[in-house]
Amino acid sequence: DNGNADDCIRMYQQDTSITFIIHVGSDGRFVHGGTIVAGTWTHVVGTAQGTTMTLYQDGAVVSSNYNGQEATSLTRANHWLGRSNYASQGFFEGAIKTLQIWSRALGADEVAALYALDGVCLATPTPAPTPRPTPAPTASALERALEPSLCFDQCDFADQVGSMDATAANGAACARGVGVALNGVDEYV
Repeated sequence: DNGNADDCIRMYQQDTSITFIIHVGSDGRFVHGGTIVAGTWTHVVGTAQGTTMTLYQDGAVVSSNYNGQEATSLTRANHWLGRSNYASQGFFEGAIKTLQIWSRALGADEVAALYALDGVCLATPTPAPTPRPTPAPTASALERALEPSLCFDQCDFADQVGSMDATAANGAACARGVGVALNGVDEYV
């Protein structure tokens, strides 16, 4: 979140659905869908490539917007997990295992392959191999495009790839193998 509606990127739960929104200036474009079930782990990915924004849940496309937009490349003032700059949106109650950002939009096959890794935090980029056709993306292919990677399931708040470290706020707790737990009242990362 950039402190207001200008140039912010947000993903949040709205009722039992997921909303992924990108503002370029004050122009917000979004994709909305999926179903969140309390007490169940949910793998969520939002991508933007050109004017196509896609929302994935548990490795499958749940919604697309073909009148979307890519985010403006800039340094944002605030990077929060579990809270918004807007008091009306409240705080997230639940656990977050990892946060991973890629240098490009992942394709549907890559998102499915990432989901199939069952929450493994990709954190060690490897040198690009000699290009050759492969039947499906591999973990190492995904790792090469990985930018920041925060592995909360290992209780590690230091970025494993880039330079976006995290800090637990207001008592947010971490449990190895589970992730960072947020109380929905005032805790965030």
